[in-house]
Amino acid sequence: MKPISINSLILLSAIILFQGMANPSFAKSLYTDVRAGSDLETYVTLLSERKIIEGYPDGTFKPEQTINRAEALKIIFLASDTVFDPELVKWDQLKFPDVIKGEWYAPYVGFAFEKGIISGYPDGTFKPEQTVNRMEFVKMAMTAQSYYSSRPSYAEFNFDDYEDEAWYLPYVEFGIEEGLIPNRSELQPSKLMMRQDAAEIV
Repeated sequence: MKPISINSLILLSAIILFQGMANPSFAKSLYTDVRAGSDLETYVTLLSERKIIEGYPDGTFKPEQTINRAEALKIIFLASDTVFDPELVKWDQLKFPDVIKGEWYAPYVGFAFEKGIISGYPDGTFKPEQTVNRMEFVKMAMTAQSYYSSRPSYAEFNFDDYEDEAWYLPYVEFGIEEGLIPNRSELQPSKLMMRQDAAEIV
C-alpha cells in the first residue's frame, strides 16, 4: 500500500462518503452555514484556499447542495495526485455535443475523456449539469488517481447497504485499501453527492 499523499488526503475529504453532518449552532466561521471548529470547517477552509471548492457571494457554503458531473470532475482533478494538464486534451476527438469548448468545465471533461475516466452516455452526450451520486463520484475519483489499479481486492466491508457484484465495488475496494474511503458507517450508493460530501474528501 502506498503512503497517502497530501493530495490524496484532500481527495479523501471530497468523497466524504460516510460521515453524517449534524446541524449544531454556528459560531464564527469562514462561511455562515458551516460550524466553526467542526471537521467540515477544516475541510472547507483547505478547499477554499486551494480554489477547489469555494463559497457563494452571500457568505454561505451550502453544504447540502448537490454536485453535478462537471463540478465533480473539477473537484476530483484539482484534489487528486494526477497532474491536470488541459494541453493534453484533443479537442477534435471530444465529440460531446453538450460540452462547449469555451465553458469553464470543458477542460476537465476533455482531460477526463482523454484519460479514459469518462465515456459519456449512449446518446453521445456528457450531461455536465446532471447530478452525480456517491458511487459515480467514487468511480471517477478512484480512476483519476495516477496509481489506480483494477487488481483483485480482498478488502472486507463494514457496510451493510450494498449488493454483491455491484458495479461500483472494485472502486470502493480500491479506495478502502488505499485509505481514500473510510470503511465504516453506510455506503449509501444511490445518495446524491453533496458539497459537504465532496469537501470531506479533501
